[in-house]
Amino acid sequence: MQIILQKIFTLSQECGMTALMETIRERHPHRIGEFDRFEHRNDQIVWAWLNLPDAFEQAEVLAVAEAALSGRFWKRSYVDVPDDLQIDCQRIEALQDELRQVYSAQLRGRHCHIEHHQRESGVDYFCAYLDNWPDQLMLFRENGQMSPLSGHCAFTNVFSLDCHHGTLEVAARGGRVIHEQLKDSFCRAVLVKPANPSFAETPAYRLDHLLTEGFQLPTASEDRVSSVRLTHIRFAPRCVKDVRYEEIGFAQGTDLNAAERQLRERLAERAFEPKGLRVLSVGFNLMVRPLGRLRVSPLTFSVHAPNTCNLKEKADDLRVVGERCLRMWGICNA
Repeated sequence: MQIILQKIFTLSQECGMTALMETIRERHPHRIGEFDRFEHRNDQIVWAWLNLPDAFEQAEVLAVAEAALSGRFWKRSYVDVPDDLQIDCQRIEALQDELRQVYSAQLRGRHCHIEHHQRESGVDYFCAYLDNWPDQLMLFRENGQMSPLSGHCAFTNVFSLDCHHGTLEVAARGGRVIHEQLKDSFCRAVLVKPANPSFAETPAYRLDHLLTEGFQLPTASEDRVSSVRLTHIRFAPRCVKDVRYEEIGFAQGTDLNAAERQLRERLAERAFEPKGLRVLSVGFNLMVRPLGRLRVSPLTFSVHAPNTCNLKEKADDLRVVGERCLRMWGICNA
């Protein structure tokens, strides 16, 4: 029962509820009305456990995968998506084989299992579970005695393919080399073509124009955003190749006008010209009330040039708002 309660708690989080609703719509669309009649999310989850155990278990797997990626940044690349792309079992198996080969050099990843699902937004997610290096855990038995348990725990990589915008985002531990290998593997297995170098070298995000005097961050009325502010901005001279950079952190009550004044003062103090600088990262904070929510929710995320962002770990309704704002602000280099 404790394990069931842990699963119910996992599904009660934003990513868990999203996964549960989407799984029920996919597997049992005729029962979504029964699920929706409860006023409390925990009642909905318990009902799914009792009546739709397959959807309950599948949603819990997806929720655990996303929770494992909390705090991790996603690396975005532009890819050439075929117009007639059909994601079938053959392509999933090909991706599993590619991932096994990638991690074979690290003496892990001999086993691979991939869960594929499509969000309501049309974005395809591929959660890849691979066996890690052997480990030993100390467990308590029912009689209170401790005993070792040896085995291979799983580690998780997640791929997010947006066919409409032609983007692939990868969340995985490791540096640039492993991310390039994972991207190439995905393109060969799922898109059935090698990664296009002209797309791969295109920066996913542009930030330099945020140094322009009088910059604005407008929002769409349907997104119901009540305020937008910067949490930080980090920049460095273009001509300097070392690790030196300048960063300004903005206090919680700092609006855009005050943030720009602080930025201009720092540039003048350091005798910097905006055209001679490159922006390395920017943090944003939005106050949003998505449709269906009674309260205003904060949406805080960071974008790092050229291709990294942590927006994907946010709840779906907030993430969609954030991505639309990035396009409106000219940050997504589509």
